[in-house]
Amino acid sequence: MDLPYEKKSLKAISKKRNYCKVLSVEDDPDYQEALMNGLSALNYDGKQVEFLTASSASEAATVIAANPDISVIFLDVVMETDVAGLRLIRTIRDVIGNDLVRIVLLTGQPGMAPVDDLIGQYDIDDYWCKSDLTQAHLQTIVLSNLRTWEHLSDMKEARHGMQLLLASSQRIASKSDITDYTHSILEEIGLLLKMSSGGIVCFFHPEEEHLEKALIVAACGEFSSHIHQYFLSAIQEGVLREAVELANTQKSHVFQDGFSVLYFSNKELEDREYMVVVKLDRNLAGNEINLLQVFCENISAGFRNVALHNKLTELAYVEPTLGIHNKNWLVREIRNMFSWEREKATLLMLYVEDLAYTESVLGSKYCDQLTLSLYDYLNHFFDKTVDIALGICE
Repeated sequence: MDLPYEKKSLKAISKKRNYCKVLSVEDDPDYQEALMNGLSALNYDGKQVEFLTASSASEAATVIAANPDISVIFLDVVMETDVAGLRLIRTIRDVIGNDLVRIVLLTGQPGMAPVDDLIGQYDIDDYWCKSDLTQAHLQTIVLSNLRTWEHLSDMKEARHGMQLLLASSQRIASKSDITDYTHSILEEIGLLLKMSSGGIVCFFHPEEEHLEKALIVAACGEFSSHIHQYFLSAIQEGVLREAVELANTQKSHVFQDGFSVLYFSNKELEDREYMVVVKLDRNLAGNEINLLQVFCENISAGFRNVALHNKLTELAYVEPTLGIHNKNWLVREIRNMFSWEREKATLLMLYVEDLAYTESVLGSKYCDQLTLSLYDYLNHFFDKTVDIALGICE
């Protein structure tokens, strides 16, 4: 399966996070205000930093549950009770299940509990005495923890994406029919990209023919009504059509704003080119493009397996010279029939006399043409309401 990859064909849109959230949990309003003033001038790679506040552990739990993407929490140890802050940590890690947020524990009572003991017993990332925090030091702590949180978040997303990718690849690997396979591709891409709007369409065309002959074989979302239509007549968006033309010309994937065109060909087994168009109401994130590129390798192998299965099926059940179903096919069809179908069916057998002698006298080409003529005559006579198979008597 040819799967060329050219960087010039990619217009990769890396949707990086452009904002982050920092929560301060502090029951002393004066220190809360001082903390916010100290962080107001924070500059984190030009990103917007949103600051949230809570004056108690119970209020903080509500804020955290409503904002699962909080990056850093500054948490006072002593609030409603002497251990309110520590109990909140248990809630964050064990009840809410947030293992990514960075927790910086603050205390106004140095020596209340040994630092090593706290870090060992509770899943906290930093521990400071309030009196030791200057504005510069405070900003350094926030920036360090923000970068760590982003790194951990990226790793978790990548790990989750690979798990989805593995499951998707296993599901499409079981398909051997091209219709089932293409529909399965669309379903799995939709799951990988968490699509709630837009649409996906898969079409193919003979490699030597123009894209006007490209036929849609599977579609979902806003493309659902276009199935079994020609792609260029069904899809009117100029930018989308240009991207498809580009993918067809360059024989490679194309990623652009709002949609992607995935290209596949299979020259050694069939003369078809397949393209999958994914349209979204957003740009793809960098990790999503990476996932798609890896998934394309599996899709590519799947197209090859489907084509190979079709070839083997053709060799097993089709007479190669004449292209007519053979005796193996007939036996399989009879075995697969329901009992009530067998009771209503009629099996008619025709025997051509002296065919072997005729072939020895007039040649195999003459007999092949004779057989094809009989095949066409029977098809016409029965108005194509029967299945015809060729059996060689031995």
